[in-house]
Amino acid sequence: MDRQRPFNFLPKELLINIVSRLPFKDAVRTSVLAKNWINIWRNSTNMELNQSFFRNPKSHWHPGSIDSARFKLFSNKFMTYFLGSELNSFTLKVSAIDRSLKPMLKRALLFAIKHRVKHLTLDLPQPLWNQQHPLNFETLEILDLPNEFYDYLTKVESLKLSSVISISLFGCSRFTALRSVSLQLLRFWKAELRHLVAEAPLLEDLRLRKCVCYKLKLASNSLRNFAVEECDIVKDTVSITSPNLESFVFSGRACKLDLESAAKNLKSASIQFDFERLKQDFDENLVCYHLKNFWCVKDLTICSYILQLLQSGMGDFNHHHQPLELKHLTIKADSFNRSVFQGCIFFVKSCPDMETLTINISRASESLSGRRAPLNLQPYSLETFEDDHITCLVRSLKVVKLIGFDGSCLQVKFLSYILKKGKLLENIILKSSTDERNIKKLQCSEKASPNVQICIQI
Repeated sequence: MDRQRPFNFLPKELLINIVSRLPFKDAVRTSVLAKNWINIWRNSTNMELNQSFFRNPKSHWHPGSIDSARFKLFSNKFMTYFLGSELNSFTLKVSAIDRSLKPMLKRALLFAIKHRVKHLTLDLPQPLWNQQHPLNFETLEILDLPNEFYDYLTKVESLKLSSVISISLFGCSRFTALRSVSLQLLRFWKAELRHLVAEAPLLEDLRLRKCVCYKLKLASNSLRNFAVEECDIVKDTVSITSPNLESFVFSGRACKLDLESAAKNLKSASIQFDFERLKQDFDENLVCYHLKNFWCVKDLTICSYILQLLQSGMGDFNHHHQPLELKHLTIKADSFNRSVFQGCIFFVKSCPDMETLTINISRASESLSGRRAPLNLQPYSLETFEDDHITCLVRSLKVVKLIGFDGSCLQVKFLSYILKKGKLLENIILKSSTDERNIKKLQCSEKASPNVQICIQI
C-alpha cells in the first residue's frame, strides 16, 4: 500500500459514503483528486441542483450574473449519467426566473421521485405579492407539479417548499412518513394546513415563513416544534392543540396566540411582534393572556413591544396565576427605555427560578423610544421594590448579559441593583463600546455575591 496515498486503496462503497457527506458542490470537486475519484461523486446520495452555483464572470454587461444555460446543461448531464440507485436528499434551487428551465425542472423532480428521495427541497423564485390583498399574487409559473409528486408525498420524510405556487396539499390524502415540513412564500386556502398536520401522524417539525393563509388552527399529537415567521394570517389567530409541543416561535403582526392546550410540555418560546404592522384595534390585554400560555416555559425570548403592552395587566397576572417557571429570558429591544427597565423588573419578580437574563439592545432599526407608548405606564422606580423579597436574586440568578451596554442611567441603576441583591450571581457580561468610566461605576458597586465577575466584551 502506498502510505502517501491511502485513499487510493479504499473500497468504492467507502468513497461513496465520504462524498455523500460533503456539500454537493464539494463532492463534485473530488473528481480532480485522483483517477479513481473521477466518477465517485456521480454516486452521491445527496444531490443539489442550485442555479446560483453557475455564474458568468465574463459577462460584459452583468459580470457574475447567473448562467442558466450552463445550469441546465450540467443538470441534464448529471441526471443522464447518475450512477447511484437511491437519493437520501435532493435540493432543487432556482434564484432567477427562466421559462426555458421548465422542462429540466420537471425532469429533475421526476428524477428525485424515481430514485426514492427521502428529503426533498424545492426552492423557486419569489412570487410578486399584492401587499393590499395578500391572498392575490402575480408570478411566472416555472414548475408544474406532476401527479407523481403528490403520489410520492406518502414516502417523503422531510419536505421544504419555497414559492411553489401551484401546490395543493389536498392532492395527497396521507403523509405517512413525513416528519419535518418547512413552507415559505406559499398561499394556503382555509383548511389546507390543517389537512397536512392531521394526515401526518409522525410530523414533529413545522415551519411557516412568509406564507399567506386564512387562519391557523392545527391539531397534532406528534408535533414538537412549530414556527410561524412573518406570515399574513387573515383571521389574526394562531391556535394549536398539541400535547407534545416543546418549542414555539412566532414573529410578525401581533395576533391572538391560543396555545393553552399545548402549554403543558412547552420548553421554549420566542414571541416577536411587528410594531409597524400592528392593527389599530389590537387588544393589549391579549399579551397577558399570551404570557399565561407560557407559564411553564423554561426558555423565553420576547420583544420590547410586549413589555410595553404587558404593563396594563401585570396586577391581574400576578393575582390570578402562579409564578412563571422561566429559567432563561432573552429580551430584544431597540433601546433600554422605561418599558425594558420595567419589564426586566417584572420578570425578575415573577420568575423565582430564573438563572440567566439576556438583554439584547440593537439599534439597527428605528427605536420605539421616541414613539408614543400604547399605554400610559406608571413607571417603576428602584425604591418601589428595594425592600421586596425577590426570590430569584436570592436562590437562582447567576448570569446577566447586556448586549449594547452604553452606560445609561437606567442600565447602571438596574445592574447595580442586581449586583447588590444577587447572592448567587456569577457573571455580569457587558458587550459595550462605551468608555470605561461607566463600567467602573458598576465595578465599584456593592456586591452581594463574593464570586461575581464583571466581564467586558468590546
